[in-house]
Amino acid sequence: MLLAGFSFFVVAGCDPIQVDKATIDKVESPAYDVDALLITTDAGATTSVGYHLVLVKRGESGENADLEDSIITADRLNNPGGIVVKWKGKDIDVMWPNSQIIRAKEHEVVGGQTFRIHFTFDKDQKDLQLKP
Repeated sequence: MLLAGFSFFVVAGCDPIQVDKATIDKVESPAYDVDALLITTDAGATTSVGYHLVLVKRGESGENADLEDSIITADRLNNPGGIVVKWKGKDIDVMWPNSQIIRAKEHEVVGGQTFRIHFTFDKDQKDLQLKP
């Protein structure tokens, strides 16, 4: 009984984790009403900054972007300025610097249209598995 009471005290005393989310870059598609947004997430000093590339309908902000559905999610990014996104019709070329890739996808559907993503990674990039 004492242990159950202690567990309740520990769980009840925890504050929810606050994650700061910021859009740091936007690249508009020249041919479609879609934007590619680069979003960072930061939960504080004991975590690394997360980087997410998402596609949204033109004009939507990154505030409401579903980061669980990011094209790519990574952390431990050595050079955030090395991320380059270029639109070529419905193809998106993404140059991504060395980092820890958490997940990446080969395509994304926005507004009923499918966009194909082509990645170029630093030569040292390891353990990449694209999700269909």
